[in-house]
Amino acid sequence: MVESLAAVQAEAARVVGESTGVLQYREDQLREYENSMTEEIKALRIKGNGYKRSSYALMKQKQREADSESSLDRFRRDGFVVFEHTFGSRPKREATFMLLNGTGTINWGDAKQKKANPKKALAVKSIQSVIYGPTSAEFNKRTMIDDNDWMCLSIVMQGNVTIDLSAQNEEDLPDLLIALNALAVQTQSGKPQHGPDKRDTAVQLLSRGSVYTRRLQMRIANNATRHNLSVQTILMRSVKKTVKQIMPEAEQAVVGKLILTA
Repeated sequence: MVESLAAVQAEAARVVGESTGVLQYREDQLREYENSMTEEIKALRIKGNGYKRSSYALMKQKQREADSESSLDRFRRDGFVVFEHTFGSRPKREATFMLLNGTGTINWGDAKQKKANPKKALAVKSIQSVIYGPTSAEFNKRTMIDDNDWMCLSIVMQGNVTIDLSAQNEEDLPDLLIALNALAVQTQSGKPQHGPDKRDTAVQLLSRGSVYTRRLQMRIANNATRHNLSVQTILMRSVKKTVKQIMPEAEQAVVGKLILTA
């Protein structure tokens, strides 16, 4: 026996009505249960969420401290070869050697011999903060680019004077930046300082992860500007390339409509 269309529609309406009633009843039950929760249970829930957040923040702080100590050890033991920039009518870029010693100073010296000169010293206590990227007032004066943005940094001294540097290679950059920043934290105790780039540069320890993330952001932005593309386009192309490298062709076909044809 074939049911009429009207009968089918009526049965469907009845089922939908009953389902709606059941859902409404269960929703009312849940609301009543929520309202009946004691203040103690609510307090425990809030406390539990706060504990999770505190644990995560503590874990991140421990990582920053470990990364900072590791980078400072390298600064004391091996030092860094960097390029020091001066900007004016005749801008120049010279290699120099920096070594942190136990007397509260950073000594400069011969880059080729990696030897520090005790007569050329920078007092650690005079460091206010460290700026990552070529954003200091002095860097903004440059008329030609010798180094990529993500290789540049500035030490902010008392009186808003900057020492503008660039790392010799990408392997040295994270340790150099983290170590110098850690020295600023030691001398400033995390108090907010106002650097020459006119931003609030409150000094906090850095982790390798934060440096890598910031470096990647600068590289992507630079790439996008150079090729006149949006950051989104650059990211999508990177995703496509990665998918092609790590996925078999069969799996690429599955995600093709979602990523490869975007």
